[in-house]
Amino acid sequence: MDGLDALPELKANTAVFYSSDHGDFSGDYNMIEKWPGGADDILTRVPLYARIPGGASGFVSKVCMTV
Repeated sequence: MDGLDALPELKANTAVFYSSDHGDFSGDYNMIEKWPGGADDILTRVPLYARIPGGASGFVSKVCMTV
């Protein structure tokens, strides 16, 4: 982000996205593999941060999609 701050023209036209890998069970539900429960919240609730020029500042979505 410091690099974009140094170039205002680029910063005004660049969207930045940051996401994490999905989680793992780490023994939750007495499981260490991702299947057969591949759509559990522990695997699907993955953080996503976005900086979009002209986008809402500080917006946090509380939407939880289930399959």
